[in-house]
Amino acid sequence: MAGFLYFVPRLHKRDLVRENLIDRAKLPDLHLAELFGQANRCPEQTIVHDVRAHGPGDAGGVILFPKSIDPEAAAPSPFGYHADLQTWLPVAGGRWWIGWYQDAKPDPLDLLRPQTTGYLAVSDSHGRRWLVPTARAPDNPHGVLPVEYTFDEAGLPSQAVARRYLALWRLSGQAWDWIHGRADQEWDWLVDAALQCLATNYRLGRQEIRALHECGLGLLDSATVKSILIALIDQDLPEELAGNLPPETSDPCPAPASSNRSPGPEDSIPDTDPVAAT
Repeated sequence: MAGFLYFVPRLHKRDLVRENLIDRAKLPDLHLAELFGQANRCPEQTIVHDVRAHGPGDAGGVILFPKSIDPEAAAPSPFGYHADLQTWLPVAGGRWWIGWYQDAKPDPLDLLRPQTTGYLAVSDSHGRRWLVPTARAPDNPHGVLPVEYTFDEAGLPSQAVARRYLALWRLSGQAWDWIHGRADQEWDWLVDAALQCLATNYRLGRQEIRALHECGLGLLDSATVKSILIALIDQDLPEELAGNLPPETSDPCPAPASSNRSPGPEDSIPDTDPVAAT
């Protein structure tokens, strides 16, 4: 298997890579900047390859390939742009492209980030297992998220969710309210929430989900979205509560509009209020 390929037209390796580090400011999209900000060492973490001409969209540019964390994994061969061996999808009107080898489609290990959190895995409809972060649980308001220790105004020790996980922690509160019937959510919010959960542990964004769907390995469906959000708050739902969840229908996880209710039950909120995530 192999991960996704990324192509940026009219950009070349000499302009993108300095002292073996990717300059993410040169990338045309915030998602790419985040992805290669965490895998910016060349060639240890990412392979960067010039395409002189006639790449995706018939343009020259640069291919970026973030490598698997599996030390046994090899780069796909032959490497480079090979239209007969690969499939490419344009993004944002061709500002960049995402692609894959037709005989080596990405699997979870190919997309796993170097640092992960969680202990529950969800299987998709193809039998592949995805590690889900647990952001809160009935016996722990932080789940297994990393915490930072500090002191309050009285000088007493306190703890708070580490800043990089604050957005996920807040999201888990909204999922808690939805699962426990305290708030309604539209199906698109639920899908995006499930994606945010998985993106904590995997190099996944909306275009990667699109690409998995297009290559026949769709990840998010009505069953997996529910399972991911249940794992996010580590719930073994009793039968009467599980009955409150939307039934399987042609719409993924249908339900009504968003709520500003507090994240989870009052006794689950940490003493230190989380700072707004950026």
